Amino acid sequence: MAVKSAKKAIEAAGLPTGTLEEAQEGPQEGQGAPEKEEAGENTQEPEKPQEKPQEGRETLVYVGPSLPRGMLKQNSIFVGTREEVEKSLEEAIKKYPMAKNMLVPVSKLAEAKVKIASKGNILHKYYADIVSLIGAEFKE
Repeated sequence: MAVKSAKKAIEAAGLPTGTLEEAQEGPQEGQGAPEKEEAGENTQEPEKPQEKPQEGRETLVYVGPSLPRGMLKQNSIFVGTREEVEKSLEEAIKKYPMAKNMLVPVSKLAEAKVKIASKGNILHKYYADIVSLIGAEFKE
């Protein structure tokens, strides 16, 4: 099933399909090499300007540990303003307040992962605090 959907996605993107062997063999009979375009001839459609993201919207990743009962999974991705994301995670943040501090922009994801692994860093402390809360919950 995944293979079929991948093939559909490739076809929808207009990419060539086939096997690696077919690609290495070169053009098939009846298919010549593509001809070069004459100078000044432009067959491509003009590029459309990209839509600008709404002001304040960003992609955030939760870098803390996965919370019990599937409440919030590690490396979950959220798109929206920080306030919108925090509101959607209100239940998890109420129970685990440090989870709010574990939402980082995608642009700072690698840096945050390094900080989590480094003792003496605030993100490491937040991560450890969440793990402690989870452990205490299961001891009860």
